[in-house]
Amino acid sequence: MKQKLLLSVLLFVSIYCSYGQGNDNPEKINIIENKGQWDSGINYMAKIGGGNVWFKNNSFTFEFFNQEDIHKLHQATHGKYTPTATDKIKQHAYSLNFLNANADVKMKSNEHLDFYHNY
Repeated sequence: MKQKLLLSVLLFVSIYCSYGQGNDNPEKINIIENKGQWDSGINYMAKIGGGNVWFKNNSFTFEFFNQEDIHKLHQATHGKYTPTATDKIKQHAYSLNFLNANADVKMKSNEHLDFYHNY
């Protein structure tokens, strides 16, 4: 049962990451290395359609945002929408933790992007 669940999650991840990016090459996902812009326990982050994936040594977390709420926030930053006190951004996060995993895992990148993110 656990193997089927893990296989299902990994299949979902690969399909979602491949087609949720919305860039010119849907098979390539841009993974951003943590260079101090996030919590020290996070190694990498990837933007996917509707949210992010956060990578740690022994886990990864999917974070999804309600896209309508994000659109309202974007409109508000450009003066096209006036937020109200009841406006909220709805989100869900799902973590997959690898129990009894090797604690000495070191992630490293093998390719560098031809652009950078400025935080």
